[in-house]
Amino acid sequence: MARSLAKRTTSSNEYLWLMVGAPCVAFIIAAAPALQQRTSSFPVNSIVRGMSGLILQALPFVLLGVVVSAAVETWVDADMIARHLPHRRSTAMLVAALSGAVVPICDCVVAPTFSKLLKRGLPLPVAVTFLCAAPILNPISLVSTWYAFPHNHMMVAARAGLGLATALAAGYAMAILPPGGLPLRENDPTASASSCTHTPPKNPEATVVTYLRHIHDDFLTLMPLVLIGVAIATVVRVSLGDNPASGLSATTTIVAMLAMMAFAYLGSICSSTDAVIAASLASVIPAPALLAFLVFGPMMDVKNTLMLMSACTGRFTARLIATIAVLAFLICAITIPLTEGLL
Repeated sequence: MARSLAKRTTSSNEYLWLMVGAPCVAFIIAAAPALQQRTSSFPVNSIVRGMSGLILQALPFVLLGVVVSAAVETWVDADMIARHLPHRRSTAMLVAALSGAVVPICDCVVAPTFSKLLKRGLPLPVAVTFLCAAPILNPISLVSTWYAFPHNHMMVAARAGLGLATALAAGYAMAILPPGGLPLRENDPTASASSCTHTPPKNPEATVVTYLRHIHDDFLTLMPLVLIGVAIATVVRVSLGDNPASGLSATTTIVAMLAMMAFAYLGSICSSTDAVIAASLASVIPAPALLAFLVFGPMMDVKNTLMLMSACTGRFTARLIATIAVLAFLICAITIPLTEGLL
């Protein structure tokens, strides 16, 4: 009874914030030109208009990603994935990498699925390959990238190719240099609470309720992260101006790659909307840095780190983060001669 009351109170507070926040946002957008006249030194109007445009572009993909992700959470479990993987490790790694195109799991739910696959006895290299590849090869992520870069669809192929290469490299790294000790905690308190470790309810009515609850919870979880990412991208875009980034030196490109990878990790932006944010920076950030952002972000960020640490040991989590970060950076850096002219 107390738990039900607490859930009801939390839900009411969320809707209260929505009811109060929406008019406030509308007022800020309407008042931006007047505020700009009073504070000419600060580009209020440009930032507000930039954020509004990015939110309108990202919102459809947030909704689409949430609807598809909630369906996967409700009707697909880790056992189903494990049953369809080949027994040979190399083949299983390739199938696991490509399964993201068939099972559209976004980065918001891939970490619990990863821990469940390990519990089911899946080899660590195969599970790591799945963890890295699934969010990038997710059809929603690829479609959003295609939409975000309408005049250069090679960005879609580059993102998918670099993501696949990084995922396979991370899997083989775990096979060649396996981490010491067991990756999972001995007593995992989230084993029964994780969103992807459940058995889909058999009652059709209960299934629909579970599906709608996943949509509700995922949307309210993702929107603050998307808004933060949009705000950061808009401020960076307005601060750097309209100068194209095509003349940047190789050293500056490397620094930009590291900065965008840090932005991807700290921003924790969903893989279904990160391409829209990346496209907003296309005129001031070089293509290799944008690809580093689009490749590393879905594989590892703050929210995935926290979910991994709830099921995996801290030592393994640190090793996994370092492995993915180094490989993503090296692969994107090696391919700079091929990708620097994409934009």
